[in-house]
Amino acid sequence: MCNNTASCPGEPGITGSVEGRWLEWGPWSKCSVTCDVGTQLRQRRCSASVHGWAECKGPHQESRECTNPSCSGGGSWGSWNHWSLCSKTCDSGWQRRFRLCESTDTQGYPCDGSGEEVRSWSASRRCMLDNNGVAFWGPPSFARCVSLEYRYLHISLREHLAKGQRTLAGEGMSQIVRSLLELLQRRSYYSGDLLFSTEILRNVTDTFKRATYIPAPDDVQKFFQIVSHMLDMENLEKWEDAHQVAPGAALLMRILEDFIHLIGEAQKPFQSFLMVTNNIMITIQREPVSAVSSDINFPMKGRRGMKDWARTAEDRLYIPKEVFTVPPEEGETEADSEATMYYVIGAVLYRTLGVILPVPNPPAVINSKILTVTVRPELQPSEPMVVVELSPLLNGTSDPQCVVWDYGNPEAGAENWGTEGCQTLASTTVQTKCLCSRISTYAVLAQQAKDPDMGPSSIPSVPLMVGCGVSCTALLILLLIYAAFWRYIRSERSIILVNFCLSILASNLLILVGQSQTLSKGLCTVTAAFLHFFFLASFCWVLTEAWQSYLAVIGKLRSRLIRKRFLCLGWGLPALVVAVSVGFTRARGYGTASYCWLSLEGGLLYAFVGPAAVIVLSKMTLTHIAVDRHDWHNNGAIWHIVATPMKAVTLHKVTRFADECL
Repeated sequence: MCNNTASCPGEPGITGSVEGRWLEWGPWSKCSVTCDVGTQLRQRRCSASVHGWAECKGPHQESRECTNPSCSGGGSWGSWNHWSLCSKTCDSGWQRRFRLCESTDTQGYPCDGSGEEVRSWSASRRCMLDNNGVAFWGPPSFARCVSLEYRYLHISLREHLAKGQRTLAGEGMSQIVRSLLELLQRRSYYSGDLLFSTEILRNVTDTFKRATYIPAPDDVQKFFQIVSHMLDMENLEKWEDAHQVAPGAALLMRILEDFIHLIGEAQKPFQSFLMVTNNIMITIQREPVSAVSSDINFPMKGRRGMKDWARTAEDRLYIPKEVFTVPPEEGETEADSEATMYYVIGAVLYRTLGVILPVPNPPAVINSKILTVTVRPELQPSEPMVVVELSPLLNGTSDPQCVVWDYGNPEAGAENWGTEGCQTLASTTVQTKCLCSRISTYAVLAQQAKDPDMGPSSIPSVPLMVGCGVSCTALLILLLIYAAFWRYIRSERSIILVNFCLSILASNLLILVGQSQTLSKGLCTVTAAFLHFFFLASFCWVLTEAWQSYLAVIGKLRSRLIRKRFLCLGWGLPALVVAVSVGFTRARGYGTASYCWLSLEGGLLYAFVGPAAVIVLSKMTLTHIAVDRHDWHNNGAIWHIVATPMKAVTLHKVTRFADECL
């Protein structure tokens, strides 16, 4: 006798089976149509376990055909669209799907039956087993959950689709785009809302195409902004959850390509379009076949309005003009073919999609931005002629390979990346050069270095540990000495030195904490923010020392107000800089996947380098003035004996830490 059950965390002393039991089938629903052949559904529920989250194996729903009298005329139903996401984040919810009445007769009779179908659904989390066979509850999945605002937007979308006039439907889609952008800008949504938004964008694009409606330039920009918001790094965990249900990110790539060609077909010949957002850079060109006399280069540099990440990107695309030579069809001269054909050429550089798409099997990793090229009418170069250069995102990788995305695989997983049709020419620490014979989506797949002796976490480097340890020991000894003799040495200069030592001591401890890879994303962000604060505080207390020396020279150092100003400069100014930086960036850029420090992208690092440079220049200016006006060595000899080596160590430590991060 064997017992194939496992216990999950729950009430003390209560155990339960990992799998639940099905209850009896419910009654059959009404036929989905009132004439011709339709379907009936019945459902059963999984019995609630002591934990409330047990899952049952097997289908929860059955269907069967139902036969009705044949339809006497009128319109005909189109195919059902996909089921919507679950209406609730937990417990039992419902899903909907719709179909359109595609009436073709002149009298416009409505279709018989309902254009809407509803079924119940439940969100759950899985009872999982770890490597030791111990059961535990997995994190709740919100991939089938949809917020009320997005559900109402979908209802509004359905109402616009029901309009008979093409112009009204197109204008309605423009309103949907504007409303969806407003929802995403709130940055409060579930992973299911991302899938729901993808479905909305698909319906919007399809409606624009069917209605031959050209969206306004403002709506085009909003559409691309929606895609950029969805691909933000803040949504990485949401996409990982959503990919358990549907390949939303891969579908978003295809939708964006369709929308690009929708816009490109409405452009005038030789007209180009460029838009750069926080996460994507898009160019669209419409060229007649007879006028493609120059090679295609992407991205187009020197344009206004480009973001920093796009302006400094080293990724390149080169397509020679020979690729666009299309032989004329039978019975058609080459002149006639070229006079009637236009190419729509689109290119998209994704900043973050490489980490959002399903990851390859470890230790493989996508080590570049993703570059998509789309041309319609489609091209198939006879030989490799498309040159792609992609810069690496991670250091320490090996064996880079140029890969292309296979759209033919509906699963949209890690196996969609393949090397067929693309070869790696050369690879350096700066770029990987590819030569491809396919117009597709390109990336670089590399092997990430893995130390077999290392566990899931890493420790700081030995030199960094030794340096921080020696520094902390010396600072603690100095603080103890000051505490023992404080009654005898208390002064403005001593107060400044103690605060300076405290800032350096806190920086050392945070450096060691920030080097640990076991920190969560939130804790790493907090560590980076405090490290930013204490590093700036160290520089500010150095400036405070120079200010104090200057005031001592001119004889204005006996006011209590001066001491408060010292504290405001030493601690208040760094706090203000960090608060403004966090507020403007919403903490994006504080902490990365590799280190808990300021990100090198987005310009956040200037929030440290800029104030530090200003402080150093101000310190030099005040020092020069004080030296000219008084005997500097007599006034500040003790301070410089202690502080000057510490300032040098501080600057060296900051530089060393930056090298470790890079």
